[in-house]
Amino acid sequence: LAAEAAQRPVEAKNLIMVHDQVWGLLPSFMTDCSDLPASLPLFAKRLGLTIEGEPSLRGPCCVALVSAIRSSKAALDDDAEMLGGGEDGEAPPATPRIGREAGEANVSVLAQFAKNYLPILFNVASQTPPAQRPPVMEAIEAYVSITDQARVSSFFTNVMKKLLSATAGEGDAAMDTDEEREEKKALLLDLAIALMPGLDAPSTEFLYKATVPLLRDD
Repeated sequence: LAAEAAQRPVEAKNLIMVHDQVWGLLPSFMTDCSDLPASLPLFAKRLGLTIEGEPSLRGPCCVALVSAIRSSKAALDDDAEMLGGGEDGEAPPATPRIGREAGEANVSVLAQFAKNYLPILFNVASQTPPAQRPPVMEAIEAYVSITDQARVSSFFTNVMKKLLSATAGEGDAAMDTDEEREEKKALLLDLAIALMPGLDAPSTEFLYKATVPLLRDD
């Protein structure tokens, strides 16, 4: 900003590039992170604000959260099953580089911020173009896997209410065009599916029964 104000456009462009490159390193720093319990509280607010307010950095920030959660959960599994692979010719799962105790501590501190990050991720999902939405959805899916079921159920109930209203053309959806209604239904369905890792069996069954007719209509 200072460079732009001083009318130095080349310098400003280079600084923006460096800024984005530094943020692009975040997923690597948060993978198998050994000091996450100490470091995450220091920049958790900044990370949330960046996801919310800087669309160009939303991707790497969401990937960083996914990497932190998945690598920490992998450390809890003796066989590294959490990373998948190893069958049907796929590459074998990577060996976690942090111990079980560190993994437990990481999952614990990450879960503490679910109440902050999940609302942000839900909000930005509706503001993000469909083509750029997968990292946001993956972050939601990863986060609900370490979030208490009551919180996940609350999100799920709200999403399903909105989805059923949009399907019936009721509520806010009553004022939407057909195209807007279809886009809203697609977003809500994606959000509901992203919540599946944190749902109990009855909620999963309800989701299946509610969405099968939608898929048939499409």
